[in-house]
Amino acid sequence: VFAMVAGFLLNYSQHVRDKIAYNEKVNAMFSAGTYIAHELRTPLSTIRNNMDGINKYLPKLIRNSKILIESDIENADYIDANKITQLKKTINSNNKQIEYSHAIINAVLTNTNLHLYKDQNPSKHSIKKCIDLAIQRYPFKPGQKELIHIDGPDFRFNGFDILVNQILQNLLRNAFFYIKKSGKGEIFFTTEECESYNCLYFKDTGEGIKSDQVKRVFNRFYTTRFEGTGIGLSFCKEAMINMEGNITCSSVYGQYTEFTLSFPKIG
Repeated sequence: VFAMVAGFLLNYSQHVRDKIAYNEKVNAMFSAGTYIAHELRTPLSTIRNNMDGINKYLPKLIRNSKILIESDIENADYIDANKITQLKKTINSNNKQIEYSHAIINAVLTNTNLHLYKDQNPSKHSIKKCIDLAIQRYPFKPGQKELIHIDGPDFRFNGFDILVNQILQNLLRNAFFYIKKSGKGEIFFTTEECESYNCLYFKDTGEGIKSDQVKRVFNRFYTTRFEGTGIGLSFCKEAMINMEGNITCSSVYGQYTEFTLSFPKIG
């Protein structure tokens, strides 16, 4: 009896220590993420203000350059039309990157403060608009956007569009990583209206996931990537449950990986 009690106490004590260490790791990571996210807002805002200042005086610069061109003044130092067009594109591109960086910061804060949404009232959103927004905000590399295909009817869900956007951003990021790793693959968004749930299927035909890893992909801190943190898919799971839905994963290694996002039907 003594041996049994002693063994139970030792196992329980180890379990408590593991739980405390796990919670400390979670809190430390989330605290660091929140701090870094907040600190990045200031320099981004400064860059944005600088871009707005340049954009404010750009029309005058363009006007003066046109005057110099039309005057045909010898040795005039003006900016030609091609450079002006490129300058406009650069400013617009920088502003988009700043907006995307703010979106990333919001996503980090969303990941670390998911519990805040439990006390907020959800609202109705279009799944197609969420898909379009996620694609619009994703920082594609050359050739990546052409790999995306969208099919199926639109449906509305009751929840938070910011959470769905972050879920899709996480799925896109993972999909492109494994497509690049395998040297092949495309991405398919497919929507379907079912009896009790409306579903969004997110499928990539990249490397796929090994069968013994599929059941662990939603575990917090579980990752097979050297640079991974193991919190992206766990966030997806928690966010879908928060909206009274669910997300599941199926995969055939070497062929595809598919995530099914299930949203409760609404009237």
